[in-house]
Amino acid sequence: MTQTILLIEDDPLSARLADLVLRSEGYEVINARNGLEALKIAQSTPPDLILLDLMLPGLDGFEVLNRLRADPKTADTPVVIVSSKSQPADKQMAAKVGANDYLTKP
Repeated sequence: MTQTILLIEDDPLSARLADLVLRSEGYEVINARNGLEALKIAQSTPPDLILLDLMLPGLDGFEVLNRLRADPKTADTPVVIVSSKSQPADKQMAAKVGANDYLTKP
């Protein structure tokens, strides 16, 4: 069974690159360009993993993560932050809100 990854990324180039790499590794990828869209997708089609950018239009990644953790359908879904924000305070906040891991974009 193919595992599904919800990729929440508003930058088209970054999203396209990540999508290509993940699909080449055999994952099914669902793309969301903003936090509200991502929350709707996660509700209707809970993924096996969520890759979440922090800087999103509308709801930022921290608020998206907070809402994912508050929802019983997605509370236990692994979430990895993938962000260009590399300050220790950002990583600490992500861990506090419930991220499973934090990767810094190059």
